[in-house]
Amino acid sequence: MKRRQLNKAQLLPLAPDYQRRVQLRHHLALAALRDARATPEQMALLLSTVQIAYLLRAPAARDLLHDDGPGEGAASGDGLDLYRRAEQALERCYARLGGGAPIALRDDERSDLERLVTAYDARLAGLPSHRYADAQVELHHYVFTGRSPIPPVAARPAAEPAAPVSRRQAESTAPLAAAAHP
Repeated sequence: MKRRQLNKAQLLPLAPDYQRRVQLRHHLALAALRDARATPEQMALLLSTVQIAYLLRAPAARDLLHDDGPGEGAASGDGLDLYRRAEQALERCYARLGGGAPIALRDDERSDLERLVTAYDARLAGLPSHRYADAQVELHHYVFTGRSPIPPVAARPAAEPAAPVSRRQAESTAPLAAAAHP
């Protein structure tokens, strides 16, 4: 597959003034949410910030954000728990807003969102502008399809391993498996 040609501007980091505006917008939205006075637009901005942060994650950021606290990161072990928890916190805020309840964040939700926004700020600092633009395009695709880019928690394996399959059983079911996954 041929890679697209990138110009100099696309290879450079985001312009500092643009980066500051982006950071200011999501910090103001987070402050409004912490004070229980966020608008639906500010909550949508925070949700897109969480999802863009997920799309822009790097191996170093995955290590930084991985949380193996009791019952949290250890459950899935894939380093995406912080993104999932932040996204779920915002979804709960939307539900509370729709039900007429106050949209105040719980302490754990606030902490998760603050950690993620801080890590996102650090990631933006050296990010080539083409990566940011590509993540925006990818996020728009997910928004258009109504799905989240953050995958759900994978199903846990069964406590007991499945019974061994004989070679004869495997050969007899191979055509069925091939037909199911063309």
